[in-house]
This record gives sequence, C-alpha cells and structure tokens, in this order.
Amino acid sequence: MTHLVRILAASAFLLSVTAQANEFTTIDCPGSEGTTAANSINAARQIVGYCKVNGVIVSFLRSPEGGIRTFSAGPGVTVTIATDSNDLGQVTGSFTGNGISQSFVLDGTEITQFNVPGANGTVPVAINASGSVAGYYATSNNSVLGFVRDPAGNISTYAAPGSTNVSPMGINASGEVTGSFLTTQWHGYIRDSVGNITMIDFPGSTGTFPVAINSSGEITGSARNAENGYIGFTRNAAGQFVSFTAPGAGSANFAGTFPFSINDGGEVTGSGLTVDEVTFSFAQTASGSLVEFQDPLKAVSPQYGTFARKVNSLGNTVGYYYDAGGNRHGFLRE
Repeated sequence: MTHLVRILAASAFLLSVTAQANEFTTIDCPGSEGTTAANSINAARQIVGYCKVNGVIVSFLRSPEGGIRTFSAGPGVTVTIATDSNDLGQVTGSFTGNGISQSFVLDGTEITQFNVPGANGTVPVAINASGSVAGYYATSNNSVLGFVRDPAGNISTYAAPGSTNVSPMGINASGEVTGSFLTTQWHGYIRDSVGNITMIDFPGSTGTFPVAINSSGEITGSARNAENGYIGFTRNAAGQFVSFTAPGAGSANFAGTFPFSINDGGEVTGSGLTVDEVTFSFAQTASGSLVEFQDPLKAVSPQYGTFARKVNSLGNTVGYYYDAGGNRHGFLRE
C-alpha cells in the first residue's frame, strides 16, 4: 500500500468514526445530579424530559440550539416529570402533590394543572398535535382506567370491556388512543375519537402491548410469546401485522424487542434486551431496515445500556443512557 493510499484510508476511517460520534449529543441539565432523561422530541427539535437538580426532580425544555431551561409544575413541588410534547411546543407530564400523582400541560410559559375528578392519581402519557392528552388514573377502588383531556380542558374517562386495568400509551392527531388492558391476559386496543374501543391481539401471542399510534393509524408495540419473550410489531390501519426482531435481542425470559415510538413516516424506535440482560436501542425505517445502536459514552458494564424513547418526523431520536458510575444522561441521535 502506498503512502498516499495509507493516508486516504486513515482519513476515511477517521471520517467514519467522527460521523458516528457526531450522531450523538449528550443532554444534561446544568447542575444535574446524575439523573437526566430525554423523553420526547418534536418536529422543531425541541426536547423535553426530566433531571435532578439540588435534590429535586424537575422537568426541562431544550431548544434546538441546545439551551436548557428547567421548570416545576408549581411552588413546593419536588417531582415534575415531562413525558411528551407536540409540534406546537406544548408539553404534558405529571407531578407529585399532596401525596398523589397529578398532571400538567405547559403551553409557552403557562402551566395548567389538572386531574380526573375524584381520582387517586392522574398520569398523562402522550399529547397529540392539537393538544389533547391521553393517560390513566387510579380510582378509589384501585381500578386503573383511561382518560382523554381535550384542548379546552374537558376530560372523558373510559374502561375496556371486562377490565378494570387499562394502560393507554399513545394518541394520534385524530384523537385515536392505543394501549393495552388486562382480562385473563393483556390485550391491545384502539379507542377512536368518539369512544368506541376495538380490541387487537397479535396472532398467537400471550400478550399484546401497543405503545404508539401515528396519524395514519399505524401502531407499533410488542407481543409476548409462550416463553415470555417479546417481538416487535407494526399494525396498519387495515389491521395487518408485521413482526420484527432486533438482531441480538432475546426471545425468552422477558428479553426481546420493545418498540416505543412511531412517527408519521412509519419510522420506529425502541430498545432491545439480550439474554444477558444488555439493553441497546434500535431505529427501523418504514421499509423495515433496522439499525441497532448504543450511545458511545454508555458504560461498558452490561447492566447499563441505551434506551430510545421518541422519534420525531425528521428521524431524530432521544432517550437516555447510563455511564460507568450508574449516572443517567439524556441523548439526541441525529
């Protein structure tokens, strides 16, 4: 190999390594005490999540330029966790007050607190393009049911057929909600904008767990097999399932492939768990091409990994990873 060829080969290698490293940006709140997690990213590349500062769990909003401002749901609140955001920049999440979980919506600089009337706890999980929030609440008799709060603040509650344990996970622009509910096993469901509920089950599974729904009605989630392993799936609006497995993910003993988000282009992101309990993340295109990844700064120790949480319409992914000291950091993968 000539000297010039060696130089070109080395340059190509360095460019490749640099490009891979530059895919990831670490996110830490100023003064963070070992806990920062990014939960959501919108089309404007605004990122929300939570962190621990001065012994208090606060939420944060990160601008596309990288500036971070933290906020709490109100005076004296010690735990505020932002869970999701939409393309309008509205944020929803939960906070602890009076000993129970309560909810909030942040719109600009205005925070509105809300709860399901009479609930023993209200937890929002997702907010759609118009500002409708989906989540769950606990009743006085220890049932867990679903709710939808519209942009005007009106709250509708719902159960699922034969179940008092409902777990909403996602809401799309049309107001369709997806999640799971428990009878003799966990079933998936879709609740339309007028309240009709359709049960969905992955064929042959012992449990179906949808986690997100996009504007086309396409759903992603995981399905459990007889060996207590999990595979990923997408389901289109016509009810057709496509399963997938992240290479290296286990298929038994609670290991598997766990999608967490789907964007309007059909891109999916989530995490995989190996039989050795190593957690990694993946991104899958609408055509089914899947790439696994780990944040390059994550700990080498197998008990720590990378957890993808949300993919936006541009294909940007956020989540969190653990370093060698067990500290949690947010990440942006572009």
